[in-house]
Amino acid sequence: MKTCIVVLNYNNAQESLAFVKAIKEYDAFQQILLVDNHSTDDSYQIFREAFSREEKIILLQAEKNLGYASGNNLGLRYGVEQVHAELLFLANPDVSFSEDVVTRLRDFFQSQRSETLGTMAPVMLVPNRKQENSAWKLPTFADCLLATQVGLDKIASFRQRYSKQQLSEKPIPVEVLPGSFFAISAKALKEVDYLDEGTFLYGEENILAHKLLQQGYTNYLLPDIQYLHQHSTTIASQLKRREMFRIYYQSLLYYVTNTLKVGKGKALLFRIIASIGLVGRSGREKLRWNR
Repeated sequence: MKTCIVVLNYNNAQESLAFVKAIKEYDAFQQILLVDNHSTDDSYQIFREAFSREEKIILLQAEKNLGYASGNNLGLRYGVEQVHAELLFLANPDVSFSEDVVTRLRDFFQSQRSETLGTMAPVMLVPNRKQENSAWKLPTFADCLLATQVGLDKIASFRQRYSKQQLSEKPIPVEVLPGSFFAISAKALKEVDYLDEGTFLYGEENILAHKLLQQGYTNYLLPDIQYLHQHSTTIASQLKRREMFRIYYQSLLYYVTNTLKVGKGKALLFRIIASIGLVGRSGREKLRWNR
């Protein structure tokens, strides 16, 4: 069975370089697809010099930076159409995992051989080795409204969490998995037409999960394997806090209007509430996400 991994870079050559070098000897990957999302620095040239003799590593470059989903789709489509991979992994360059994690995910996929197996992911750990929110329920319209307000966003996060009792030691069906690291079948990818490119950043995993669930696919968390996530070090270095919130709110708006398909009245209400929330954000306020 062919597998490949897609790694998206934007103005973050050194971290992406270190990540690819760390996984390039993993036999579980037949190809590593490194996508430069039209960086404004010398990332692409650095990659060309570093990997020019590495047949396993395929370097792709986007003609324009149209966002996270668009950049990753460049690699995912190549993996499906050119590599003919049956299972594709997507990873941020700020994660780390052992080859055993990849093998376990692949083995689970092969053992299931289910026509309805969508995405799979291990448990996420943060640098202090504390377990992070590794899966959640699809946000409702009310959750999205709460997420725009200081303080109330914690209520939204709580409403979407699974309890510890729900997340057993065995592979467990969940609704949404983080976008920082997961595996997905080529069949499922093609059926939902890859990642939705309507957002620039944030929330892609909610939209993907919604589409997969609508098509009858099941997403799985594997609680007995883990990976480490540095929590958006790249994003934090590239965007000012207020701009991060603005983009985040735009993604929420796209989700409620295009995925949940709320009416014009609710869409207007969301815009008003989100505008109030954006004004209320202080410079000390932190936005937590899983990618």
